[in-house]
Amino acid sequence: MDASRNELKQIRSLSLSYIIQRFRSDPQLDTDGWHQYLDENVNVGIVATSQGLLLAKKFKIIDENKIKIEKALNTVLKIQRDDGGWAYKTNLNDRSSSEPTSWALICLCEFYGLELIDKKDAIVESVYKGITWLLDNLANNAWGMTKDDNQRIYTSALVLDCLRKIIEKIPVNGMQKQSIEECIENASNWIISIQNSDGGWGEYKGKQSTCFHTACVLDTVFTFKKELLRSKKKAIDFLCSNFNEAFFWHQNQNSGLLEIISIDLKRVHHYHLTNVRVIKSLLSVDADIDKLINNVISSLISEGQEKDGIWHHPQLGDKITMWAIYDVLMCLDLWYEKGRSDKTENPSNGEKLAMLTTGKEEKTEVDSGKIILIADSWGTKLGGINSFNYDFCRALGLVSTPRIVCVVKEATPLDIAEANQSKVTLIPLDIGSEQIDASRSYEIIDKVKKIDKGSILWWVGHDTITGEVALKCREQLKEGKCAIIHHMSYPSYYPIKYSKGISSAAKEDVQRKVFTHADRVFAIGPKLRLSAEELRRKQDIIEIIPGLTEEISPSCNSSGIFSAIVFGRLDSNNEIIKQGKLAVKAFARAFKNNPCSFGNEFPRLYVMGLEAGDSYEEKCDELRILASQEAGRLVSIIAVPYCEDRNKIFENLSLRDVCIMPSWHEGFGLVGMEAIAGEVPIIISKNSGLYEMIKDKCGSPGLGCIKAIEIKGSFGDEAFSEDDLEQLTTALLEIASDKARVKSGAKSLKNMLLSKNCTWENAAQTFLSKLDLEVARVI
Repeated sequence: MDASRNELKQIRSLSLSYIIQRFRSDPQLDTDGWHQYLDENVNVGIVATSQGLLLAKKFKIIDENKIKIEKALNTVLKIQRDDGGWAYKTNLNDRSSSEPTSWALICLCEFYGLELIDKKDAIVESVYKGITWLLDNLANNAWGMTKDDNQRIYTSALVLDCLRKIIEKIPVNGMQKQSIEECIENASNWIISIQNSDGGWGEYKGKQSTCFHTACVLDTVFTFKKELLRSKKKAIDFLCSNFNEAFFWHQNQNSGLLEIISIDLKRVHHYHLTNVRVIKSLLSVDADIDKLINNVISSLISEGQEKDGIWHHPQLGDKITMWAIYDVLMCLDLWYEKGRSDKTENPSNGEKLAMLTTGKEEKTEVDSGKIILIADSWGTKLGGINSFNYDFCRALGLVSTPRIVCVVKEATPLDIAEANQSKVTLIPLDIGSEQIDASRSYEIIDKVKKIDKGSILWWVGHDTITGEVALKCREQLKEGKCAIIHHMSYPSYYPIKYSKGISSAAKEDVQRKVFTHADRVFAIGPKLRLSAEELRRKQDIIEIIPGLTEEISPSCNSSGIFSAIVFGRLDSNNEIIKQGKLAVKAFARAFKNNPCSFGNEFPRLYVMGLEAGDSYEEKCDELRILASQEAGRLVSIIAVPYCEDRNKIFENLSLRDVCIMPSWHEGFGLVGMEAIAGEVPIIISKNSGLYEMIKDKCGSPGLGCIKAIEIKGSFGDEAFSEDDLEQLTTALLEIASDKARVKSGAKSLKNMLLSKNCTWENAAQTFLSKLDLEVARVI
């Protein structure tokens, strides 16, 4: 790219000079500013005037144009409507709308505190009124043009940008700030929740994805929701897959060139340039596709040079609009600020993806090596370790320079395709339910070597489940090192779970051998780190914190019926550890002791994890009888078998008022992290890695957002003590009697953990760095 700062300045100077020349006054309405059609002598509009002012502030041309700028700013202030909003001049001019209101407020925020034009008091008063209008016109966590309109992506993204600007620039009181932050959180979660399966967004929920609307989300939500790695990647992939070399994104069928909204038989046109919005969004999220970005930027600079700082919308002929000039100038400025003009020589992984979409595939292959992870299954089958491996592998695939390969017993074509989306190569051994033990090493090596000729850097095993075979692969191939991830502290709970100590001793011996011979040992959370240090007899264990999943959308139990959920494999062997019956009995006792705390309807307890089979109905009856005997009345206990459908699990979890995790021992407690991700309050055992992690990361503020109880357990007729029962009963009643406060605490805890980088991306980056491997920039 030959464009220099001077070339950009020259183009920008021509653009700004033209805009200032097109400043107009309307003596009849006593307004001054601009209209979107800069080349026509029509009325002054609020959106164009706001954009003109924003350009003047951004590029520091206020001083030489002070009279015009002050008049325009006065116009923005005085045409605010009594309800606090702003209306379009030529469309829907009889009522306030979200778009002109947002643009006006963004403009006022930028001019707040500017010494050259001192309007501080008037701006604050106007912004406060505008905040009220925006919050009053929120409909189901998002915005349309008006409150009775559909919730729209472009409009909601614009309002989010506006509200974040208000918090950043304007002094708002604590209550106002809290209300605004809640709106931002809820609206951004709603937007993420309606992402289409192709990775994009349409005009509103359920509409076909367009590049324009997808870019709007990237440019706003993902600039502050940085933990949503997977959703962001899908959006970037959607934009790359819709790139057309000849016309970039403009003439693609999914471009969303001109969003047209029909309200009351009037049409509102958004004259954004799709190419520019896409590039600006990719720059905003630091997408690693510099060559593609620079190609589009080059065309914009060329057009600006040819037309003296003017750009035209492809569907508006020769009309000159403020939209086009505003969008291009802001995009070019961001491109230069990001320093992307220097990055044109060596294509990254992201650029290779873009080349593939345009038929320009790189022919030179560089061996960056492979990391081979070995697990039972792909997905959530068989419980916690596989669930961890699933999220962990997908995060590794997105940030790792070496290729990520996962070996499993079985995999369907859908599993393989899904893994591939996260740049994970899934290799099934096709061995059904047979174990992946050390005898499978030759088979694994053979399949791995067939995928490419690249070198193997690391073999990764999960504790005793696949740790031995990972070590065996390293030993036999004599290539690569071996890392083990510690998931279970057998000495901590096996003597309780099984009466014969020999079972525990045998498991402990295997763990000690595996950990001792590994080149690196990782542990899930602080509790398991201490366990691994004891087994390995070294202080070199590396702690990994599982991330907060992006795949569970926070929800609200709008029915008003109190509902709780408890997870775990609730069979006879696991009862003394998982304490499922304790949860059932405590729930029943809480209802008996204070039914008023649960409202007018009977509360519900969802028990997920019963063994399917002939004894299923018998187990269901056993739990119902246990609850009814304790409560002295019928209690709604909804018991279901263990579920392997992740989406159903998350949907069920997100709707509950509390997630109960009363385990006597829990090495970590991944379900608890999933509940936190869904902003579901949790009751957890103090004898859990999750409790220790929250204490370590967040201290007292974090512990104040949960209910933590100390489970003593019992070898008596019941697996719990009376004190255990009373503690859990009290915790349930405290949550039921103050649901709003507890729900707010759950949201605060999630935000605390996100501020501590508790994301899967960070877990993957930590892992790679401790293996002395390069972390790639995420596209």
